[in-house]
Amino acid sequence: MKDVPDIKAFLHHEDALLRVFAAEYYTKSYAEDRELMPAMMASMDRFGLDAFRHAIVDFARLPQSAESLSWLLTKLEQNRGDVNSRWHLNVLLAKLPLELLVPRLSELQGIRGVRKETIRTIEQRQKLSEWTTDALWQELAAFCEASQGKYVNEMDWGHGTRLVAELGHRQDLDEELVRDGLRQDDEAAGYLEIYCTMLAGQREMEDAVPLLIDQVAIDGDVICEEGVQALIRIGSEAMLDQVAARFAEESDHFQLYASGVFCHVRSSKAGEYAKTLLDVVKDSGAQTHLIEALCLSLDDDHLDTAYDLILRGEYEAFLHDLREPLYCAARIAGKDFPELTQWREEIAERDRQVAERVQKLTHGGLPSTKAAVKPPKVGRNEPCPCGSGKKYKKCCLD
Repeated sequence: MKDVPDIKAFLHHEDALLRVFAAEYYTKSYAEDRELMPAMMASMDRFGLDAFRHAIVDFARLPQSAESLSWLLTKLEQNRGDVNSRWHLNVLLAKLPLELLVPRLSELQGIRGVRKETIRTIEQRQKLSEWTTDALWQELAAFCEASQGKYVNEMDWGHGTRLVAELGHRQDLDEELVRDGLRQDDEAAGYLEIYCTMLAGQREMEDAVPLLIDQVAIDGDVICEEGVQALIRIGSEAMLDQVAARFAEESDHFQLYASGVFCHVRSSKAGEYAKTLLDVVKDSGAQTHLIEALCLSLDDDHLDTAYDLILRGEYEAFLHDLREPLYCAARIAGKDFPELTQWREEIAERDRQVAERVQKLTHGGLPSTKAAVKPPKVGRNEPCPCGSGKKYKKCCLD
């Protein structure tokens, strides 16, 4: 593998595709580089808030500072017209560390761009921070029991995630409670099992990897997604070894979800495993993820393999247009393929058409009445009501 340029440099590239690729390369792998958020802010100051499309909410995964909070508040104060950007800035604000938010809480309440719901979320987080660890755990267990039988959008999902976030950094939490939560025998994953999966990831519980892999093997939706995210947060090569060892023997359902692990862990092993597992994969969606992992490895040989597979159409284009990550990876790695220029033009036209449809849906298709309308219930896999074009679970379900 030849030397690859510093990917942070592409956060300031004129080509929006390369900017977004670079941003997602870091935010989806839970990078700890303290220079990343300042680089993101500088890029958005230069190119506008849409520089990274709707990846703004993922910036909460990056190290934050008093400077990034001040920048965010300035943007909220200035951004009076763009409803979508304001929404996502608020979601980001609500997820910032409490030690940054609490001293400026009264100031937040006076900023017009800050939503009342955001203030309430921060206040709820502040109250939970004052609870004992035992009280937090008991509340989580009671909340999960009370939520049994309800769909995610019929319960206060955010309350559970706030409890998990607070428990995530409590040094006195008995992690055996978390492991016990992952060992439940019920065929249908209960909410405690789901929240324990999230908690194991936030605490980077390496010894829980086999149990987390078991969660991915459950025939469900939420539990599998959270299992994958937990494994990504742990992000070790030992974890990759264990996922790869289970891959061939598991169901198509498992392969579809588990293949996402290899896309978002920054290790040369991830690319090597992705190439090897392509020979045993049974699910076309999983094959799509593994080819994407080859692209994200930025390795010359892996890019050649991905290029051949993409040309042959051996992936699910409706799931992900893999020409886009291959185009970005090739440009960043300094590698050329004959179709890159044509692909870039076709991707730009596709994005233009999508933006036009979103514009019509979020502006031209809305009724002019000012009467309050109760929002419909939204499923995790349905389009987010904010108009981002992303699924609800990937956008504003917090």
